[in-house]
Parts: sequence; C-alpha cells; structure tokens
Amino acid sequence: MGCRGLVVDPYDACLAHLPEAFRATYLAGLAPDTEINHSGTTFTGDLLHRLLHALRDANSGRPMVSHARFEAATFSGDAVFRGAKFAGSADFRRAVFAGSAGFSRAVFSRAADFGGAMFAHDARFDNAMFTDAAFVGAVFSGDAWFGAAAFSHDVHFDHAAFTEADFRGAVFSGSAGFGRTAFSGSALFDGAEFSAAANLRGAVFSGDARFGGTRFDGDARFGAATFSRSADFRRAAFSGDAWFDAVAFSGGARFSAATLAGSARFDATAFSGEAAFHRTAFSGDAVFRGAKFAGSADFSGAVFCGVATFRGAAFSGGAVFGAATFSTSASFSGTTFETVSRLGPLACQGELDLSGARFRSPVTIEAATALLSCVRTRWDSTATLLLRYATADLTDAVFEYPLSVATRPAAFTSDRHPVDESALEMASRLTEAALLGLAVLAVRGRVKR
Repeated sequence: MGCRGLVVDPYDACLAHLPEAFRATYLAGLAPDTEINHSGTTFTGDLLHRLLHALRDANSGRPMVSHARFEAATFSGDAVFRGAKFAGSADFRRAVFAGSAGFSRAVFSRAADFGGAMFAHDARFDNAMFTDAAFVGAVFSGDAWFGAAAFSHDVHFDHAAFTEADFRGAVFSGSAGFGRTAFSGSALFDGAEFSAAANLRGAVFSGDARFGGTRFDGDARFGAATFSRSADFRRAAFSGDAWFDAVAFSGGARFSAATLAGSARFDATAFSGEAAFHRTAFSGDAVFRGAKFAGSADFSGAVFCGVATFRGAAFSGGAVFGAATFSTSASFSGTTFETVSRLGPLACQGELDLSGARFRSPVTIEAATALLSCVRTRWDSTATLLLRYATADLTDAVFEYPLSVATRPAAFTSDRHPVDESALEMASRLTEAALLGLAVLAVRGRVKR
C-alpha cells in the first residue's frame, strides 16, 4: 500500500518522504501561526519535534499554529504538543498515536476534532484549554488525563472508549456529551464543573466511577447508564434536573450529602449494592418509582422538600429512614419491604402514604406525620405503629398477626438526636389556636344572647 501522506507543495512527496534537503528548506520557510496540512503523514518523534520547533514563537517559547490538519496522520513515536497554541481549527480525526500523546497546557482557540483517533498509550490533555472539542468515537487504550482541562464551549466524547480516565477538576462551560461512552477502568470526575447540560445517557462504567464534589449547574442525564463497580456522588451538587432513570448500579451507589435542587428521577433504577443517600438534600421532587434496592438503602437524615415518590419500589435489604424529613408528602404506595424491621423514625408534614405496601417481616413504623394512609396495606407478620400528630387510615388493611397502634408522647430521636418535627408542631399549635379562637367566639356569642 502506498504512502497516504499529503504531498507538500511544491514538492512531490509528503513531509516524511521528502529528501532531507527539501525537508529542511520547507521547515525553514515556516513561521509561527503558519497554516499546515499534513494529513495521512507518518511522523516519528524527531520529525514532529522539528516541525513544531519551526513553528515555535521566540517570545513565548511555545509552538504557534494557525489551522492544523493531521487527519489520519500516524505518530509512530511520542507526540509532544505540550503547550502548543492552535489559533485556528485543529483536525486530528482518525489520527493514530502509537506512542504517548502529550497535549498538556495546549490551547485550542477554535474547533479541535479528535473524532475516531486512536491513542495506544497515555494521552495527556491536563490543563489544556478547548473551545469546541470533539472526541467522538476516540479510543484511549492507555491513561487519559484531562485533569483541570477547560472546555469553554461544547464538547463531545460520545461513543468514545476509555481505559483509565481522569477528568478531576475539569471545567465544562458548554454542554458535555458522554453518551454511550465506555469506561473500562476508573472514571474520575471529582471536583469537575458542568455549567451546562451533561449527557451521560447509556454510558458504561466498568471500573469505579467518582463524581465526588462534582458540580452540575445544568441538567445531568445518566439514564440507562451502567455502573459495574462503585459509583461515588458524595457531596455532588445538582442545580438542574438529575435523571438516573433505568440506571443499573451493580456496586455501591453513594449520594451521601449530595444536593439535588431540581427534579431527581430514579425510576426503575436497580441498586444491587448499597444505596447511600445519608443526609442527601432533595429540593425538588424525588422520584424512585419502581426502583429496586437489593442491598441496604440508607436515607437517614435525608431532606425531601418536594414530593417524594417510592411507588412500586422494592426493598430487599434494609431501608433506613431514621431522621428523614418530608416537607410535603411521601408515597410508598405499592412498595414491598422484604426484611425491613424498622421504618423511621421520620417526619412527614403531609401525607405518609403506605397504601398497598407490603411488609413481609416483623416491623415497627415510627412516624410523625399529619396523615398515615394504610389503605389495603398488608403485613405478613407482627407490626407496631408508633405515631405522633397522625390520623391513621387502615381501611381494608390486611394483617394476619397482631398489629398495635400507639401514640408516642415524646418526640422521636434517631442516633440520640431529635427528629425535626418543628413543622408539624407549629401546624398543631396553629390548629389548637384556631380551635380555641372558635370556642371563645362561641362563648361570646352565647353571652351576648
């Protein structure tokens, strides 16, 4: 097969096959900010070094390139573009990097396209600056370093394949696309910032996935993604909607102390390992409709400000809701609790709906709530309901063993700390004050007559 390298004008061969005298003449005629096109050319490490040296700016000491085309080029040795500045577009589509690829601190002022590129060894883009960037279908066989990289506009990694990926501290100012991206090793996004939409739908995480402290200012979509090992979202901040519908978490899923300001959707999500939502704050609606919790589910201290829905969910392991607070309503309608021995103590300002739920083991339910609905609820073993403030509806409930319902006089505590019942207490006082006012008016009316 013949050489595919683009012929260097006015010669009749590509840069790699030019006679040395012609090559030296060509390189000597280059200057910083020159437009170059070496598509299909094979570069040794030495040849690339000579090309970039010819483009080096005397003042900054960094290679300065206008438009650069390396489409389908092959870099047989290490490709060192460290600190290079691309003033125009940079085209590396289908390029092959047989050695390591070094783009640390490189600056891409316009579009940078690495679609379909092959990185056989390490690829370093840490601290690089991108405008529009595309790595669609790129394959990273070694470590891929994007730590502290800055993407000022949209970036697309859709259908890319990573071994080890490091995006810690990366800043995505435009939309970030990782749809159906495959991470066979660790995927590290700790402390990254997504200012616009982040699309990771269908992404495959075969190693550990870390998003600890990551900030999502736009919508974050992880629908149908798979996490084969641990998924760490502790202290992550979601300002927009967070969609984890139909996600498969095979390892632990940790959202402890995360904040979710928009709608949080975990419909039909499967948690095969631990599901940790300890002290997680849900400012919008929290939807876990049809979710499956095979391991322990820890929602202790979680705060639900919007409607919380666990309708049709299944808890095969423990379900810990100690000190959880619900500002509006909480629905566990049709939910199955296989081994839960204690539900609560929790506080729900609105309705706590257990209608149609099923408890297969002995259970104690501790709740401070305005209304407890247990319509057609089924208990397969003994059960105890300890309630505060609540009106309980047990219409058509099914219990084959003793069921006791009692009012707890003292406030609930969890881990020796009081459960926050302040909203219910205030509502109760307002109701008492209103009733007292009506009574006074009635007495005054009788006196006047």
